[in-house]
Amino acid sequence: NKPYILIYHTHATESYLLAEKDNYRSSDRRYNMINIGSIISTILEANGHKVEHVVTYHDLPSYSQSYARSYNTIVKKRDESDNLKILLDIHRDGIEENSPNIDSVRKKSKVKINGKEVATFSLVVGPDSPNYDQVLSFAKYIKAVSDTLYPDLCTGIIIKPMGKYNQHLSDYSALVEVGYNFNSLEEATEGAKLVAEVLALAINSLIEE
Repeated sequence: NKPYILIYHTHATESYLLAEKDNYRSSDRRYNMINIGSIISTILEANGHKVEHVVTYHDLPSYSQSYARSYNTIVKKRDESDNLKILLDIHRDGIEENSPNIDSVRKKSKVKINGKEVATFSLVVGPDSPNYDQVLSFAKYIKAVSDTLYPDLCTGIIIKPMGKYNQHLSDYSALVEVGYNFNSLEEATEGAKLVAEVLALAINSLIEE
């Protein structure tokens, strides 16, 4: 009866094309990752899952302290309830306008599904967690479910050169990047709905096991 999924945002102000003039960041929750997290949370709950969605801006006032602040949030929430097993850090990806590979990234940033242009998503894994194998396995599992439901929606798993990204706190940690800075808000919100469906099915299967 208690939430077992924690959705939070290490970089809550990350936003989309609408916020281009502010370096693709916004503290207005209608346009940033809190909106995306709310969509995912609502759909997970509609599928019978128990979710707690944290709407704290961990990247304000200090971006460099984002992960330290989200770590403190997770630990506090886990102290309040040891039922929180699945940790979902929802972001969006980003790329500089003058990046040499921007054209290929733009091409993979969205896909047409059921007649709609939707933002794609990827999963990020930090290599320095002691439970790296388990976290990578969870990411691979989510991608496999996504590939079955919506081929091409998940563009892949990104293993960073270093870092933990707080994934050491649970074997069922996932850092999910929904779209890119140059996706429209509509593409991102439509993509979030499909990501939520993928997560709902994946977590259903975990619970059944």
